[in-house]
Amino acid sequence: MVVFVLFYSASFGAVMWVLVPEILPAKGVSIATGIDWVGTVVVSLVYKPLADLLGNATVFYIFAGGCLTVYPHSHNRNRW
Repeated sequence: MVVFVLFYSASFGAVMWVLVPEILPAKGVSIATGIDWVGTVVVSLVYKPLADLLGNATVFYIFAGGCLTVYPHSHNRNRW
């Protein structure tokens, strides 16, 4: 769980609250915030069945891996 939380905080979490208001107007920010909440609900609903099927550690490594794939894109300062 710690691995997932660390990579989420450094990838999706930071992108949502820092980058989105810089590039979108107010209505776009509200839509992006809604999408973020939907993603959070999906993770919350999918976690328990996957944990029962695969085990807690495997599910957290899957989620951490998903966040790890976004990490390089969220911290590449030369991409703009």
